[in-house]
Amino acid sequence: MESFIEWIAEKKLTDCMFILNNVQFQHNSNIVQLVKDNGHSMECVPFSADFSPVEILFNNWQTNIRMAKPNNFDELDKLMIHELNSISCENCDTFFSNVFTRV
Repeated sequence: MESFIEWIAEKKLTDCMFILNNVQFQHNSNIVQLVKDNGHSMECVPFSADFSPVEILFNNWQTNIRMAKPNNFDELDKLMIHELNSISCENCDTFFSNVFTRV
């Protein structure tokens, strides 16, 4: 929470809307007041994995690891790192494109 407060103050942003989902501090009155005091607005939307590119990415990452069926911790560890490193910019573009088609 402190880093979010610092980030808002340091960026000197103007007239922004923060759209938050599934975060603990979205109901914190200090955060809400800070956002309003700096001329911004905040919308807290219900969580939906369909509208969250990181959830889609994480789901694909998990699926790839499960399909490889690691047999021990070392295999799992190496596979997790390999799958993380195999995520490309094109993958990320696709995740965002998929979200926008659902909006």
